[in-house]
Amino acid sequence: MYVRGENAVTCQVPLLSYHDWNATAACESSPMSSDRIIVEAIKVARDLLCQNLPPRQHLGNAATMMRFQELVRSQAIRSALERSADTLFAFALRAVERVISDQTRTNREIINQLWEILDDPHLNQALGIPHSGRKTLGPPGRY
Repeated sequence: MYVRGENAVTCQVPLLSYHDWNATAACESSPMSSDRIIVEAIKVARDLLCQNLPPRQHLGNAATMMRFQELVRSQAIRSALERSADTLFAFALRAVERVISDQTRTNREIINQLWEILDDPHLNQALGIPHSGRKTLGPPGRY
């Protein structure tokens, strides 16, 4: 969740890192269900967005987009989306996939759209992210 405190903007996402995801996704013998793979991919996607936030912007826009493309194009994700039921998580990840494939927008515009999808209050609730009482915000340019 992206929140703005008194003087700082923070992202509270206790998730797998991108590199942990790659190791998990590479292990095709993993007994993870399609739904679990999709939920973990959403968590990793949220983590990627958080890594793109200033002031500790660990990933630039281009690097963030490259990692998102690798994530949604991975065989594990494609297979999970094909097998999954139409759940909130599957719809969210399909929306991420659709936004990523839009080549008419800049990386920043795509990242802003990804915030709209991945910081949705209903998705946060379904992921079990507690409501902190602070205002949830999207990307840095929206406030």
